Amino acid sequence: EMNRLGIIVDLSHASAKAMSDVLDVATAPVVFSHSNVRAVCDVNRNVPDDVLLRLKKNRGIIMIDGAPEHTSTAFARWMEAGDKLYFSTKKAHPGDTQLLKTVMGRWESDNPKPHVSIGEVADHFDHVRRLIGIEHIGISGDFDGIEFTIPGLDDVSTFPKLLVELARRGWTEKELRKVTSENFIRVFGEVEYSASKNQHKTM
Repeated sequence: EMNRLGIIVDLSHASAKAMSDVLDVATAPVVFSHSNVRAVCDVNRNVPDDVLLRLKKNRGIIMIDGAPEHTSTAFARWMEAGDKLYFSTKKAHPGDTQLLKTVMGRWESDNPKPHVSIGEVADHFDHVRRLIGIEHIGISGDFDGIEFTIPGLDDVSTFPKLLVELARRGWTEKELRKVTSENFIRVFGEVEYSASKNQHKTM
């Protein structure tokens, strides 16, 4: 029904099964508006290669984000361990915010967060490019609501640093235009065109 109405389907935050279930029935390109690659950072939040291959057939795009827990497996594991301690402490001592702050401060001091670089974000771009091609890649941030950012990639104003890293790796100006705008505009147009052909149908 979303395809018929011309609504872009966003699969970020979905499980791998839900991703595949949607791709089974989608008649227009879908997007991952802020997701990274599971082969590079092994967390459930990221997109596995088999789904990326299906995304290519669907003509959709994955928009790589800058959240460190989606970029680095080491950082993701560090956050998981911290979250486990945070919630267990909160459950054991409800309402004691000072104790919670003390416990977490001590844990972070004893377990410094892993460093994540702009180059590691670029690794996700390179993986998708090799696997399914430049036409299926976009850029995003996921900056709203995350607790940690990658040094040098703190908000959308820092995107040029990522583009410089991709250019250093051999990405051309034409390819960077696709990543920053043209691929999404193409998807937007294909979703609208698909809807225009199917508006007369009812579900």
